[in-house]
Amino acid sequence: MQSLVICSATADSAAADQIRRYLELNCPNISIEGNAIAEPATGLLDAIERALSADIAVLLISPDVVPAGWSRSQWEPVLVQQPRELGTELAFAMLRPCRFPEVLRKQHFFDFSTNWRDGMRKLRSWLLEQNPLKQERANLLPVWTDSAAVDSDVITQIEDQIGNQPGVMSDVPRAAALAYAEAHSLDFEGVFWIDCFGRSRAGIIGDTAHALGLKLTGPEEENSAALREFCGGHRNLYVFDQMLHKYRELMSFGAWASVIFTQQSEAQRKTLTLAETVELFAEWRNKPALCLRHLGDACLHLGVLETDCTEETAVLAKEAGADAFNLLQHYERVAEAYEFAEVLSRRAWSDGDRVALERWELEKRWILQSWGFAPPVSIRLGGFDPPTQMTLGF
Repeated sequence: MQSLVICSATADSAAADQIRRYLELNCPNISIEGNAIAEPATGLLDAIERALSADIAVLLISPDVVPAGWSRSQWEPVLVQQPRELGTELAFAMLRPCRFPEVLRKQHFFDFSTNWRDGMRKLRSWLLEQNPLKQERANLLPVWTDSAAVDSDVITQIEDQIGNQPGVMSDVPRAAALAYAEAHSLDFEGVFWIDCFGRSRAGIIGDTAHALGLKLTGPEEENSAALREFCGGHRNLYVFDQMLHKYRELMSFGAWASVIFTQQSEAQRKTLTLAETVELFAEWRNKPALCLRHLGDACLHLGVLETDCTEETAVLAKEAGADAFNLLQHYERVAEAYEFAEVLSRRAWSDGDRVALERWELEKRWILQSWGFAPPVSIRLGGFDPPTQMTLGF
C-alpha cells in the first residue's frame, strides 16, 4: 500500500477533508497519512517538503496557498527536483483559479475549479494507476446496440450510489448501465460485464472468475468464497446482466467492489437455437472464446434432457452438452462441468444407455475425488441403479 499526504492551506482544510474521504472510499491502494498544512507565503514550500516523505503527495492549489511573486528559483527545487530525487509522485489539484507556474500544469495537474466531480474522478483514476501491483485494466463491455438516449440524471444517480463509493444498485436499465460503464470505465481498476442469461450459480461464479483471470477448480461454495474475497479487495465495477433475483446476494461482494444488477427483460437476449448451439460447440477447440460467451445457451438447451423431449432433440442436446463439458474441463471450470455431467448421467440412466452412463458417472467420480470427496458407487455390472446426486450446493 502506498502512502499519500495532502498538502493544503488552512483555509482549504474542509476541501482537503472532502477529498480525503472520497479517496479513502475509492482507492484501496493508498493510505492517507494526513494533511500537511501550508501557511501563506514561506510556509508552502516547507509543507511540501514534509509531504514529499510520502510515496504520493497532492498539493491543493488556491489563492490561499500560492505565494505572490513566486520565482522559479524558489519553487523548482521543491516541486520538480526533490520529487524526482526522492521518487515521490507529486500531483497538483487546483481548487480555485490563481497564478501558478504554467510549466507545472504539464505535470500531474487536475482542475477542480471548473468541475469538482470531474477533477475528483481524474485524480482517483490517476491514483489507481499508481498502484505498482495493479493488473492490466480490463473493460469487458458488450457492443452498444441501443440508440435510445439515456437520461443524464440516471447516470448521475448511478455515480452517486455506486461510483463515488463502493455499493450495490439493482434493477438498473440495461442501456443506462452500459452508458455509465463506458463513460466511467477509468474510475475503476477494471469494469466487467457478466451475461447471466441462462446461467446457474456455479456458471455465474465461473464466468466472473474467468473474466478476472482467476482459476477456481473447487466445488461451488469454495469457489464462491474465493471469488468474494478477491472481488472485495479491488475497486472494480461488476455489471451482472439478466441475473435472477435469487442469485444476487451471492454476487454482492461488499468491501471495495461496486455492483450493478440490470433489469430482467426477455427481449434483451437473442438465444441460439439448439441446432446453432450444437454447430457452435462442435467447434469449441477452434472457437473457445465464442463458446464461453454462449454457455448460457448450452445450459438452457441441456435442460430439455430433464423433460419428455423427442429422441432427435435429446440427441442434439446431449451432443451440445458433451462438447460444453469438454470445454469446461479444458478451462478447469470443474464445478460447472460437474453440473453438465449430472444432467447427462441422469439422462443416460433414463434412456438405459449403459455406455453413456458409465462415462458420465466416471467423470463425476473423478471430479469428486479431486475435491476430496468419496464418490458413491452408482453403477452395477448386472444392471442400473439411478445416478446418485451428492449435495454440493449446486
